[in-house]
Amino acid sequence: MKIALSLASGLLALAGLVSCDKQHAPPVFLNPGDPDGGGSALPAPDSLVAVPGNRSVTLSWRYGDLSAVDHFLVYRSHIGSGGPRRLAATTDLSYVDEGLVNGIEFSYLVGAVDERGIEGHRAGPVSAVPRSYSITINGGEAYTNSRSVVLTLSAFADIVEMILSNDETFQGAEWQPFSEGPIDWTLTAGDGMKYSYARFRDGGGLATAPVSDSIILDTYAHIDEVTEDTGGEVMLVGDIIHFTVVAGEPGGTARVAFRDQHFIFLWDDGTGGDVQPDDGVYEVDYVVQSGDEVFDALVVGAFTDVAMNQATPVAASSRITINEPPHGVEFAPPFVVGPDTVRLFWSESGDVDFASYNLYMGPEPGVTEENGELIVSITDVGATSYTVRSLIPATTYYFRLFVYDTYGLSTGNEEVAVTTSGG
Repeated sequence: MKIALSLASGLLALAGLVSCDKQHAPPVFLNPGDPDGGGSALPAPDSLVAVPGNRSVTLSWRYGDLSAVDHFLVYRSHIGSGGPRRLAATTDLSYVDEGLVNGIEFSYLVGAVDERGIEGHRAGPVSAVPRSYSITINGGEAYTNSRSVVLTLSAFADIVEMILSNDETFQGAEWQPFSEGPIDWTLTAGDGMKYSYARFRDGGGLATAPVSDSIILDTYAHIDEVTEDTGGEVMLVGDIIHFTVVAGEPGGTARVAFRDQHFIFLWDDGTGGDVQPDDGVYEVDYVVQSGDEVFDALVVGAFTDVAMNQATPVAASSRITINEPPHGVEFAPPFVVGPDTVRLFWSESGDVDFASYNLYMGPEPGVTEENGELIVSITDVGATSYTVRSLIPATTYYFRLFVYDTYGLSTGNEEVAVTTSGG
């Protein structure tokens, strides 16, 4: 037994635990996060605020000495969550909690974490109930051509005040009693994207996060150029003319006119002859129609932009001429004057570019300009009869009258058959 005790005492002495007669205190292990134990726990953030928004809560806080802070931890809880749970880590002095359910109260804590990963004291809890708040410009329209617009606002029943601004900082703006509107409002000057902002405050003084709406202010439309591609050539029915109106902005309506009350719409959607969609160059391949006849006509372009601004009309630098064959005339019943003479009658041409009546004759039906004999060419539009002589008695002749215009185009009428009397 003595040998065993001696051996045990020796082992303890080797371990340094029973090697001297002095009394020793038990070891102490310090918690570096416990300031009472000599640690250095970071203080809690200051001025923690939770601002409700639509399906969101915006948190913000202050912190005195950021040199010892590596990041902040954000915790969230709500009824039924079982206590606060870590939500996010951030190096900013704010955090936006998004995707929430409106109408539920959420509570938040925020703590600072040092470079060792040790979290200090937490600030909070602060609570907020996300709700739907909105501001709408001109009923949600995308464009306006006037700085004068109308605002409508939406908020919950406990909201008593609002503040409006064209500046997200609300500089110079003042709180005023809440109103859903409509509220007359003036946008900032200059064309482009414009924003209007609103915040709301309840009876307890809690203000919401800013909400905003935007609209494009467009107060001016113009036309850079109008073109046509005939190159001075005379166009006929069925020919294609390519028109362009260069406006510089997509989404509008462009058209050209080359005679009274006849508008041709152009496109900027890659169809109908438009080369590139949405480039602000409006184009069309126009097929000439019957009735389009004009001479040396001015082509005028017009443009209305998406904000309903109307540009000053612009004329093309070139002109167009469109011609179509003249209208045919009708024969009246012929009159047989004698065995070798007949007299023909027809209606008067109404074409402004009339050139002549050409009368052809043949011995068989189907008289054309190619197979018929030209009897006479009459340039007086009012001369609507002609006497044909030196015919063979008791013989049937076929006549056809062609109306020519100044461009050399012609139209023939229905032929008429005449039989001379017997000799």
